[in-house]
Amino acid sequence: MAASRVSRCFISSASLITVVAGSACAQTQVSSTNALFITSQQSMWASGTGFVYDFAEDYTYGISTGSLTVDPAPVSASGVTVDTRFAASAWGELGVGIAFGLNSGLVDAALNYDIGIEAPNAAPLGEYFQLNASAVMKPTSSLQTTSPSAHAHLDGILAFANNLFAEAKVSCSATTAFFGGIDRGTFQHRSYPLVSVDIRETLFGFNPNGNGRLYWKGNDVGGVGEVIEIGNPLAPAAQFTVGDWRINASGTGTNNHISADGSTSLLNVLLDIDSALTGGSPLTGAGISVNMSSNVSFDTGYDVIDFDVIHDIGYQQAFDLDAALNVELYFDVPVNVMLSNGTTYTTQTLGPVPVSEIPQISLISGPVTVTPKYLVNATLRNDTDFIFDIDFENKAAHGWFDFDFNSLVYSTSVHKNFGPLWSQNYAVANPTINVYDQTFALGGFQTVTGTPFTIESACYPDCDNTGTLNIFDYICFGNAYTSGEQYADCNGDGQFNVFDYICFGNAYAAGCP
Repeated sequence: MAASRVSRCFISSASLITVVAGSACAQTQVSSTNALFITSQQSMWASGTGFVYDFAEDYTYGISTGSLTVDPAPVSASGVTVDTRFAASAWGELGVGIAFGLNSGLVDAALNYDIGIEAPNAAPLGEYFQLNASAVMKPTSSLQTTSPSAHAHLDGILAFANNLFAEAKVSCSATTAFFGGIDRGTFQHRSYPLVSVDIRETLFGFNPNGNGRLYWKGNDVGGVGEVIEIGNPLAPAAQFTVGDWRINASGTGTNNHISADGSTSLLNVLLDIDSALTGGSPLTGAGISVNMSSNVSFDTGYDVIDFDVIHDIGYQQAFDLDAALNVELYFDVPVNVMLSNGTTYTTQTLGPVPVSEIPQISLISGPVTVTPKYLVNATLRNDTDFIFDIDFENKAAHGWFDFDFNSLVYSTSVHKNFGPLWSQNYAVANPTINVYDQTFALGGFQTVTGTPFTIESACYPDCDNTGTLNIFDYICFGNAYTSGEQYADCNGDGQFNVFDYICFGNAYAAGCP
């Protein structure tokens, strides 16, 4: 009887629990195990728990008004004519500098499997047979993250300059001159620049040391869940709604996959940048008053520039865990193993291999006790994004110009408001900055030992596995021969002929131990 026969005891994966009645291997067993694989306090970053990400970017835009001219119609009375003209221009840059960072962050996972391995109760020595395993991830499997520490800060940027030009021409008629009036000629005044500001300052920082506190110009002003106002309550320099920097994502799953995600708003901010940077002083607006002569004067200038920012800062994380269950088989005595390519070897340890790909084995001696050990290979994808909205609104509210002329015969005033000099809205809407997107091995899962099982060595001529040799074994062999089952190739020559009957008869005559 050849030692390389392939047994009739090949169990299809579709019949893990129920085996077709009447098979020579109908007597089977199932080794069932409920395996819970747990890993905890693993880094959510491939680079380890020391992961640190820092992002910094300026969002600015330039202002250039060109020449803005106001040229009111001349005014005349009592022979005196006053002709005025005013021109202004402004340029600069407004914006914010944003910084954002993440560090640390951990993952816990619990993978719960129901596992079964089907094996024959007995197998003939030297005949290869299949162990079939099935594993199902239960819906109680879970993924839980411990949030990284997130921090942010914002700089205000204000660079601004402007100039003014004012002109007044006073002329008198001959009649007015008779009463003492004289042509006053043209009066001009030029200011360049009237205002020059170049300021950058860190206005606030959130959670810089993991304590969940908000700092305004270095001073602790509040924490998570608070609404905070800075400055004059009627016109605050800043208003904050402080969110929670922690994203503790969780999820459950089946089919060897778990997803978990979460998002948070760190801060909602309304900033009056010019007020915040200048402490409320009128550096960004100014006027001049000039006496051109004893009876000619004018005042001119800008009102305060108003530069506001509405800013939302947040981030989001999405995780995907994919698991593959492997098995190692430990045999208390050596067995033969046949790989899918036909290669054979002798061993007492098989694997690790995927549970669905256990190669065929054959017994060299029996009985054999098999102890399965299960282990998980898992990968984790971490996709982390920083998200923010910025809306800028700025304007120089109004310019103004007052001209006064006083003489013995005539006095007049010219008053003009104009503007706003400019009004501009600018949005950086929903920019998403991908902080991290990697898939990496998630370790830390323990090995779970399954339920051992024993395979007895079966006697070859006991075709129907009853433990008794009788006529029914000849009938069983004849059915196998007719069906072309490899079991019936008794002499192992790859052919079905009378020599197989002779071989079986000799084995039957030799009996079973």
